[in-house]
Amino acid sequence: MKTNMLSSLVIVIMIGIISIGCGSTSTEKSKLTKENTEDANANLNQVKKESQEEFKVKAKVDWKTFNKASQKAIKKQEIQIEKIKLKISKVNKEEAQKFSSALDTLEQKKNSLKQRLAQINKKIKTNMKHINESDEVIKRAFEKSFVNDMNELIIGIRDFWKTNSINK
Repeated sequence: MKTNMLSSLVIVIMIGIISIGCGSTSTEKSKLTKENTEDANANLNQVKKESQEEFKVKAKVDWKTFNKASQKAIKKQEIQIEKIKLKISKVNKEEAQKFSSALDTLEQKKNSLKQRLAQINKKIKTNMKHINESDEVIKRAFEKSFVNDMNELIIGIRDFWKTNSINK
């Protein structure tokens, strides 16, 4: 019986030692996991910050490029409208009145484009430090709309020259 008790006691002590040993390994693994998670979060935050900065720089460069090209396109259309005005000034008053309404429509469209570009440019410059993805979506929508309207103006001017006898 003493051997049985002694064996049981040895088994209980062995189980206790194994349990304590496993417990400390689990605690060490938990600490290591926690440290790894903290390091991963710190790295993720750094990557996120760098990505946001890259996004802002790219958005700024893209906008400057678009704005500059748009201003050049508007200036080019202003020159075309001035050429039309010059041609109209050389025809008789009856013909000039006929051309004036078409010219007024073209000039209104040009002025609208110029004003819209100035407004969005002011807004974007104000928000450039805090630009985010939703601002980028709004900017892209504006750019698409602006390009479509600019194309309509260009086509309108081209059609004016084609369809009116003023060019002949």
